[in-house]
Amino acid sequence: LRAAAGDLPAELRHRITLDLPADLPKALGHRPSLATVLTELATNAGKYSAPGSPIEISARPDGQMVAFRVSDRGIGIRPEHVERAFDRFWQGESGDRRGYPGAGLGLYLVRRIVEQQNGWVSLRPRAGGGTVAEVRLPRG
Repeated sequence: LRAAAGDLPAELRHRITLDLPADLPKALGHRPSLATVLTELATNAGKYSAPGSPIEISARPDGQMVAFRVSDRGIGIRPEHVERAFDRFWQGESGDRRGYPGAGLGLYLVRRIVEQQNGWVSLRPRAGGGTVAEVRLPRG
């Protein structure tokens, strides 16, 4: 996660705050694919939040899993859109493509990659505004 966060585009990298315990166990998975997952989630967090606002990346062990979260204080996701957000070509705020450009494939690809690694991904609204994306992967 540290290395993947360091490889994010500069406009995102300076907004990232990391909360990664030193003793975080390794997760099973294909490292380049998981870096793609982090990049997609951080890019979404940046796209749907105010310029310069922080994007938080945190991780923790959870039983036989390792969980990491990408959290923002942006426009948030409506609870009724949580599952649809992973559909191919779907965008929550698609009425204004100039404000939120994209093809609607990012979260679809994230879910496919995570599930291929025997994990799962979820979204939820963040208390006080914003979105939390959580990925859970088997421990190594």
